[in-house]
Amino acid sequence: MVLDLPIERNKDLLLVQKSVLGRLGANAPFTSRKRIIKLVCIEPAPRFYVSRDEASRVISKIENGLGIKRKEGLRAEMYCELFSVYSRIKAQNPKLERMQIIDIAVMEPASNFFLKEAYVQYLLNRA
Repeated sequence: MVLDLPIERNKDLLLVQKSVLGRLGANAPFTSRKRIIKLVCIEPAPRFYVSRDEASRVISKIENGLGIKRKEGLRAEMYCELFSVYSRIKAQNPKLERMQIIDIAVMEPASNFFLKEAYVQYLLNRA
């Protein structure tokens, strides 16, 4: 099954924004857009928004000691977290094949969306 990750991610961002606004309750209308975006950015994401093929390439590089060159900032943080999830699943399920572990890992919840605030604002304004 081919997923359109940007569309899925954007829908999830909208759901997170709705949740943030719900938690703000009566204070939501008095909360700045910038503050709402900040809150959305630090919310957990339902999954890692990376394809299994990209995840496989990066995980292979990390396993072979090549690191994640040319990836910095939030992307690097995402791949480090994804590798940690991959390693945990691999340790807990040693009989699973590598791609099975990657398939599970990319669907695990992520600590956040790993997107810059300005980009989240852009995406939410477009919705």
